[in-house]
Amino acid sequence: MLGSVLLNDALYPLAAALDPDDFGLEKHRRIFARMKDLNKRGTRIDRVTVADELAKQGQLESVDGLSYLISLDEGMPEIAHLDSYVLIVKEKAALRKLIYSAQAVMSECLLASTPPGEILNSHLSQIEGLRIACEDRRLIRRVEDLESIFAKRAPLEYLVTPELPTKTIVCLTGGSESGKTTLACAWAREVLGRGHTVLILDRDRNPRDRICDRLSRLGISSEGDLLRIWDCEQEEDPPQPDDPIIADWGEAEGSGNREICPHPVDSLISFFTEDEDENSAVDMRAVFDRCRALTKLGGTVILIHYTNPKPRGSRI
Repeated sequence: MLGSVLLNDALYPLAAALDPDDFGLEKHRRIFARMKDLNKRGTRIDRVTVADELAKQGQLESVDGLSYLISLDEGMPEIAHLDSYVLIVKEKAALRKLIYSAQAVMSECLLASTPPGEILNSHLSQIEGLRIACEDRRLIRRVEDLESIFAKRAPLEYLVTPELPTKTIVCLTGGSESGKTTLACAWAREVLGRGHTVLILDRDRNPRDRICDRLSRLGISSEGDLLRIWDCEQEEDPPQPDDPIIADWGEAEGSGNREICPHPVDSLISFFTEDEDENSAVDMRAVFDRCRALTKLGGTVILIHYTNPKPRGSRI
């Protein structure tokens, strides 16, 4: 982690959440403390500047000199995953502190010079602090630590330009019989022709004949490896988008040569659970979060929503 920052100080914000005491070796603590000092002054961080800062503090020899700083990046992966390295350092630091705390408790108990209740009280706050630190793994503690959103920008890709971006949730809304489902299926036909996979989850209890008729009018006359349809006449009702069986299918399709797969969902209100209300922002977010389980796998989700739906009790 130290070697990554010495080679590229643009990575320092990812490590800024660490404290020198999080490092197990004293020389690593001193090196990182000098990095923090340089960053506070707005000075670039590299081997030379860190070595100079250590020399000013009379610590350069205690870290084995400039040669040791140079050796820190030996054997480092070509692509550094600094955020993961930071988590490892913090976990090891928490374990060390927990060991020290446990040893202190054991020593006081062996001495038996203090009542057990006092021993516990004297260490509970420290242990609670360690517990909170373990739960709080945020790498961003200041606004200044935010990574630029333009730094690793990649061109936006579309399944259907410009209406259907990849890895997104697209919602088609409108009145009954306004063509929402037909449009979603037309998009599916287009991406099927390009070798993408399509899964249709129909929880609106549409008759199978009606589904087949709509697809046939669009030129889709059969299913296959690329197209699967889960309607109400299957042995089980269509699951939620984040159901493991859907996630497993998405991962399997994404692992081959096939590309992003759209998942038309018909219709949105049918994917609310019994205790969820479409007029609740919290419940609506829960539905979208279930759909995001697919976008995280690389899928594109199409939601269909009636602007004036019938009361739930009257749906067929």
